[in-house]
Amino acid sequence: MADTRDICVVDVETSGLDPLRHRVIEVAAVRLTHDLREVDAFESRVFLAPSDFIRAEAEALAINGYDRERWRDAPRFGEIAGRLRGLLDGSVAGGWNVWFDLSFLLAEFARAGTTDPRIARHRIDVSSLAWLLPLPKHGLREACDFFGISNDGAHSAMADVRRTIAVMGAIRERAAFAGPCG
Repeated sequence: MADTRDICVVDVETSGLDPLRHRVIEVAAVRLTHDLREVDAFESRVFLAPSDFIRAEAEALAINGYDRERWRDAPRFGEIAGRLRGLLDGSVAGGWNVWFDLSFLLAEFARAGTTDPRIARHRIDVSSLAWLLPLPKHGLREACDFFGISNDGAHSAMADVRRTIAVMGAIRERAAFAGPCG
């Protein structure tokens, strides 16, 4: 019997690369049925406190388009944790290098003092699937280029989620076209 659990594709933009030291500054999640039909979506900037701004990496903030004025009224992670938990609960988490995103989200749930979402033990790491493609470099940009998917909005959480879903769909189609194994 096929697994028909929903998939929740997530992406975070962060103030650096260390989930114990740096913070999520933007998050997006799209819940899909197992056959990749959208069920629900959420995106938000996340407030970066002055004490966290001091530890932020300037390069990460620049890549992610962080601007203090645009983030001034963003909610704190604890204010959006329930909405994210609702999207993730019961799903198989997916994303481009999904371990990175989940490590940051779990660190943020812990800092907010809220319970972690109940996600399935399996993960769909689209970047790992892309290793099967003849790409010059295994990044989301290159995978999008390979399949003719637009790279507009790169390093915006929702744009990256949408691009990841498009690549996931293209890989799925390519696998289905190849026929059954064996």
